[in-house]
Amino acid sequence: MITLLARLLIKNREDTQNAAVRRAWGSLVSGVSLFFNLLLVLLKMTVGHMAGSLAIQADAMNNLSDAVSTGVVLFGFRLAAKKPTGERPFGHGRIEYVVGMIVSVTVMMLGAELFFVGVKNMISPKELLFSVPLALCLSASILVKLYMAVYNASVAKKLNSSAMRAVSKDSLSDMAATLLVLLSCVIYHITDGKINIDGWSGAAIALLILWTGYKSLKETVTQLLGQRPDPELVAQIEEKVLSHPEVIGIHDLIIHDYGPCRFMVSLHAEVSGEGDVYALHDTMEGMIHDIEQTFGCEAVVHIDPVRPEDEKTRAYRKEVTKAVEDINAAFSVHDFRVVEGRRHTNLIFEVLVPWHVKERNEEIEKKIYAMMAEKWADVHAIIKIERPYV
Repeated sequence: MITLLARLLIKNREDTQNAAVRRAWGSLVSGVSLFFNLLLVLLKMTVGHMAGSLAIQADAMNNLSDAVSTGVVLFGFRLAAKKPTGERPFGHGRIEYVVGMIVSVTVMMLGAELFFVGVKNMISPKELLFSVPLALCLSASILVKLYMAVYNASVAKKLNSSAMRAVSKDSLSDMAATLLVLLSCVIYHITDGKINIDGWSGAAIALLILWTGYKSLKETVTQLLGQRPDPELVAQIEEKVLSHPEVIGIHDLIIHDYGPCRFMVSLHAEVSGEGDVYALHDTMEGMIHDIEQTFGCEAVVHIDPVRPEDEKTRAYRKEVTKAVEDINAAFSVHDFRVVEGRRHTNLIFEVLVPWHVKERNEEIEKKIYAMMAEKWADVHAIIKIERPYV
């Protein structure tokens, strides 16, 4: 159904890098989800009241929470599509992360409340009524929630939307929750009321809701705080930059995230120091335009001019690289330069240290300085320790 509506209502629906297309997808999927959730609330509250089932009524309230969350997501997509302003020059894309966090917190609050109600019903069980309409209502709810979970997950992947991923996970937990409710009603019916697990089911549903909310909250908070970019995107950017023959190497690549499909790339490109500076500048301008058009982002490129290495520089680099890798094979050396003076020689270089290495930068520097002092008495090192951003 959503696919058909998308074909009819969303122009250029495959261009998900476009803010207007993202807003249209978000509005469509959120609108359909809102309709289904409100319909399920009405059905479950009616059936739950007729059956006297706390678990069904709790499940209905869960759907009401989903409807509110979907409304928040719908509002968030519209805000995220707003154009940049003087106060927010990088746009409003991060509002999707905030919306995802709001949805997650709302889900967890509901889960906590339902858990305490479930415990209360475990202590004082209530009589349940079972009927064919009740079973049909819950079965239909399971199928609807499964459809919503699958389609929200599909669109979330298409749009790279954490808010929609949170809604998808919530729909999946709702499906499992409704399945538990149906199971408790069936067990009560076939045992003639001897086994009543309604309260237990309500508590189990609540725990499932809490866990789903926690996982979604963790994802969105990580995105707000900043996380490592997609390795595939990093590889594509590196490939694009290195496709220009003037670029000898690349380092210090940083991807600044300002929301889905809104990011800025900055990097250092090594070029020959013997080239014409104006020609190199034109090349870099063309490369920046190439990056921006390919990935739909802003780009900043810093030119690092390097000299062709003579035999002495190559020998120094080889010794330093081997010594650094002897300290830790995960370390790497770049931006290596040799500056000779009258009294001593300066070796200037940077060492890239992965995040899984827990040693402090100062401790690593001391080890490298000690290593170089043992090798050369007339050599002075100028070292910069770096941690990767990608």
